[in-house]
Amino acid sequence: MAMLRRRSRLLTVRLSSDEYERLKSLSAQEEARSLSDFAREAILQKINASRTPQASLAGDLNVLGARLEQVDDAIKSLSGCIERVLGRNS
Repeated sequence: MAMLRRRSRLLTVRLSSDEYERLKSLSAQEEARSLSDFAREAILQKINASRTPQASLAGDLNVLGARLEQVDDAIKSLSGCIERVLGRNS
């Protein structure tokens, strides 16, 4: 069992009624012990995710798509150069 650290800091957050109800609903869906535990875990996950150099899958796919477009443009450009040098009928 993991050793629990004593928590001595307090964070106060204001939410709209709608935000609070969504938080409460999601917390219940996730079967969290309490809203505080659920909110703490969500905050810590965000903090830990920002520390890792790994990008999200969606971000990786966006980067890959952009690079593939660059490769495609370069191939088209090279193809045009080859056609000009060799002629279209070669």
